[in-house]
Amino acid sequence: MSIQGDGQRSVHFPKSDSFEFDGEVASIFPDMAVRSIPLYREMHSLHARILVDDFRRWLQLGDGKYPYVVLDIGASRCHFYEEIKKWCSHENLPIDRIQYIAYDRSDGMLEETKRRNPEILYYKYDLADSSPAADFYFPMRADAVAMHYVMQFVNPTKRPFAFAKLGAVLRRRGLLFYSEKEKLGTDLDDTVTHIATEVSKAYYDFRRSNGYTNQEIAAKTAALKNSMWPVPAEETKSYLRSAGFVDFVPTCRMGEFHSFVAVKQQDF
Repeated sequence: MSIQGDGQRSVHFPKSDSFEFDGEVASIFPDMAVRSIPLYREMHSLHARILVDDFRRWLQLGDGKYPYVVLDIGASRCHFYEEIKKWCSHENLPIDRIQYIAYDRSDGMLEETKRRNPEILYYKYDLADSSPAADFYFPMRADAVAMHYVMQFVNPTKRPFAFAKLGAVLRRRGLLFYSEKEKLGTDLDDTVTHIATEVSKAYYDFRRSNGYTNQEIAAKTAALKNSMWPVPAEETKSYLRSAGFVDFVPTCRMGEFHSFVAVKQQDF
């Protein structure tokens, strides 16, 4: 259940042995994310700033016939969109020229987002869906794609198809805003294993410092083992290179969590 543990923080224990982004999680997701993911707010703000700068240059070079299309895959509560609105307001740029499309496989997340941002488009969509019918939800081209902490929830067997789809939908020179929890190598040598162990301990301490109890951490960790599959960062970049991305600009890093902006350079 979800309660206010001490009047200030949310408490959630998964209902089963796998983690579900249900309505209960959606209702407390911002608090949960900030307390679980290092630099969550800062990363979204930086990525939004970079996107808005690209949008500004697009406005200067474009002919005005088409909107600037942003796809947010695994959008959750659309925190990224809210940061984009802030930066557009700060830079006095017309956000109504941005066509923002939010995708999520969670009904609870979509309902929360619709209530807060009724002006954008929403589709229920699972990135792991490889059926031809799933292509209906994607436009012919996009200027930017956001995928923040999503791919680790896609089974590795489905990822080559998912990454290829990203490469197909983005225009040349389009931007991919990407974050994930990665698997740190522990099978290389003894020194690397010790380093990775210390990083894991630091992440545990991070959650404890943000109010999580040992029981909450243990319950969530157990559930995520059956619904999250982190892989080494280089494996992710290898898939992206195969999909036409050749430039990767790191934007945020702490322990097991990393973010970057990838530039679509080639069409296949």
